[in-house]
Amino acid sequence: MTIEQIFEFSLLTDRTEYGIEAFNIAYKQLGEIKYDFPYAGLEIAMKAAKEYALALESNELEKRLMAEKNRIEKDSVSNSWFQSLLSIVFK
Repeated sequence: MTIEQIFEFSLLTDRTEYGIEAFNIAYKQLGEIKYDFPYAGLEIAMKAAKEYALALESNELEKRLMAEKNRIEKDSVSNSWFQSLLSIVFK
């Protein structure tokens, strides 16, 4: 959650150099997290990368966003199937 807040700060500051520095700090920490970073946080990071025209970071974040979106959709389908089964069994 702290990393997400730093990405948000990078967007809110009115000084570009502070924004880029904050983004770099958060991005470095994000690199150490392989999984379990919220989709909303990745969206904020992506927005910040685009704001500062950081193409390499933007591309990497886009890949992570797509992977997380696919994971969420897969979990959603799995859960709905299971919930349907439970509703039939426990009528």
